This record gives sequence, structure tokens and C-alpha cells, in this order.
Amino acid sequence: MKHRICLFSPYGGSGNVSGIEVRLRKVAKHLHALGHEVHVVGPHALIEGATTHRFSLDVPLWRRPSKSLQAGRIIRKLDPTVVILEGPAILWGIGRRPVFQMIHDSKFATKHRRRGGRLLWLYYFVMCRIYSRTITVSNAERRRIASSLWLRSDKLLVSYNGIGDNWLEVPERPEKTFDLLYVSNFAPHKGHTRLIKALVGEGLSVAFVGGDLGALADAQQATADFGINASYFRNLSDADLIALYDRSRVFAFPSHLEGFGIPFLEARARGLPVVASDIEVFRELADKIGGAIVDFDDQAAVLSAIAKAMEEARAQPKTIGQFTWREIARDLMAAISRSPV
Repeated sequence: MKHRICLFSPYGGSGNVSGIEVRLRKVAKHLHALGHEVHVVGPHALIEGATTHRFSLDVPLWRRPSKSLQAGRIIRKLDPTVVILEGPAILWGIGRRPVFQMIHDSKFATKHRRRGGRLLWLYYFVMCRIYSRTITVSNAERRRIASSLWLRSDKLLVSYNGIGDNWLEVPERPEKTFDLLYVSNFAPHKGHTRLIKALVGEGLSVAFVGGDLGALADAQQATADFGINASYFRNLSDADLIALYDRSRVFAFPSHLEGFGIPFLEARARGLPVVASDIEVFRELADKIGGAIVDFDDQAAVLSAIAKAMEEARAQPKTIGQFTWREIARDLMAAISRSPV
């Protein structure tokens, strides 16, 4: 069955490339390739495979009720068979159309929540009981959301994040420039400084890629204080980012919290060994595509894992194909079609 799908993504973010925007663009493109009619309502530039309708909820709180009514009118005119809500918002006046609430991560239910996290928890607690189903990006997130919001697990669907086919092309094996690579926007829960502290005195070079979400200055100060050979990059094209993966020996992922962690997939697709922190979603990914799990607060364990990883032959796991965006889009629509509304 072909659907008319509305992806309602009303927030523009901070200008940094995020996993949420990457997913939006890739899912829209591949849903269209599967023959579905795709509309994106939000403040985004043109999205391949979708008709875009410019709209934003990046307004003061007092204006959001009226803006939400406006969004409802836009969506009602589109007459979609499925609405996927890609951010916290209340949809008014769209009739009885099925709405699937997307929760990309549940920081709101952890100590890493941002200001307003308690209000966000209340929003999700209510809306996950009103909307048809909730979608999240890993089984680890599904368990955390079900527990924190007191939901039955059958109310939550899992739709993994993915990678494009260009990530699966055989690398040219260029000369290695960096010992370690970490791709992640700079936020306090991403753990940049604990990776830096683990590298003190080892003479290893590290490349960091990501925009500043409040922790870049701390990371730069730490690399200067501890004498770490670090390079910083941001807003790389896919081609430049792939080239950087190919010029690195090991991917490090010291994050305290992730809903999924697309760079884990990217690294494994390029054949890099991964040394990741001991959190549930990374254990889930390591079981599927390989990777070493370690406590990043244990310097000896981190250095041992990195040394072992550097001896590994680069190899793309045979199971990586299940994480292409084409497969993710197909599995998402299959899950939605099976869900009672």
C-alpha cells in the first residue's frame, strides 16, 4: 500500500548538522523511492524526494498555540494517510489521521536533560497516550522510554538510524593521518573531555568533528592543557567526512548518553574498529556490527582497547547492509502498516 506521508519537523535547530536532520532527509528521500508521496512541513531547505511546506515553531512560547493551529490547517489540506511528528508539538484540527510521535532520544528522562526537561517529560507522558504510536531509534531507547513514561512496550516502534550507500563503497586505503577520530557535536554529555584525559602522555593524534553545543571551549582548553595533538573540523561534506574516516585508524565514542549514535555505523561501514563507552545502545550496536565496549573513566582499559583496535585489520562487517537508509525506510513503513491505530 502506498501512503501520502507528512513528516512534521517544526524546529530548525541551532545551525549544526544533527542526526535528527540527517534522518529526516534520508528517510524522506527513501520513502519517496519506495513510491510513497512525501511532504515535509518545517523550516527546512528543499529535501530530495519530498514536497516542502515552510513552517516553524521556533517562536516564543506564547505564540505556539496559534502556530500549531496553522500547522494543523496545512496538514489537513495535505490529507495525509500517516503523520510522523519529528519533534514535540501539539497538532490541532487534523481529524482522526494517525499520528506517530518520534522520540529520537530520551535525555529528558536522564540527568543529562536540558533546561525544561521536566516539562518535556510531561509533554511526552501525555502525548504518547494520545498519538497512535511512538517511534524511537533503538531497542535501548525503547526500554528507557517505556520505563520512564510508564508505557507498554507494544506502544513503541523501533526504527534504527542508517547510512547512505556511499558509505559502503570500498575505501581507497589512504595513508593514515590521525590515530583516533570522534565525530559528535560538542555537548557536555558527549564525553569529549574524558577521551582527552584518557590520552594524556600517549602521543596519539585525534580528530574531532562537530558543531558547538556548549562544550567546544572546554574540549579545546583540555587538549591545550594536557598537550594532546588534536585537530577540529565542522560542517564537512559527506565526501570529506568519509575521507577523514578513511585517514583515521580507530573511532572513539566516549559519549555518556546516546539514543543511537550514527557515527558508530559510519565508522564500521568504513571498516574502522570502534572503541565505545559502556552504554546500552552501544552494546546493542556492537552485537550487530562489532566494536569494543569500555569504561572511558578507566584510562588503562581505554588505552588497552585502543591499542588492540589499532592491531585489527580494517574490515566492513557483513551485517552493515541492514542499516542502509533504503532498508530503514522500508522497515519503518512495514512497522507503521502493521500498527493498529
